Amino acid sequence: MNHMIKISVWAALALALLQCCQSRSFIQQHSVAEQDSPNFHYDNPLYLFDYRIYANENSEAQHFGQTEERDHGNVKGQYYVLLPDGRVQTTKYSVSGDSGYVAEVTYD
Repeated sequence: MNHMIKISVWAALALALLQCCQSRSFIQQHSVAEQDSPNFHYDNPLYLFDYRIYANENSEAQHFGQTEERDHGNVKGQYYVLLPDGRVQTTKYSVSGDSGYVAEVTYD
C-alpha cells in the first residue's frame, strides 16, 4: 500500500474520530457494568462516517468506499466497489427504526 493511501486512510479516520468526539453525548462516560445492562442506551446516537480508496498500484486499480450517517434510529449510507469488468457496483441502504435494512443496488 503506498504512502498516499495510508495517509488518506489515517486522515479519514482521524477526521471521523474528531467529528464523533465533538458530540457531547459521545463523550459521556459509562462503566462496563452499565453497558452490559439490558437498559443501557446512548441518549443521542449521532455519527457520520466516510472513507474512500482510489489507487492504481502494480497495474491493479482499486476503487471502493463507504459513507454512512446515523441520526437516532435512522441510518442511511452507501458503499461501492470497482468490479473486475470495470463497472462500479453501488449499494445505497437505509434503516428507519424497526423497518429493517432496505437496499438499492446499481451498476455504472
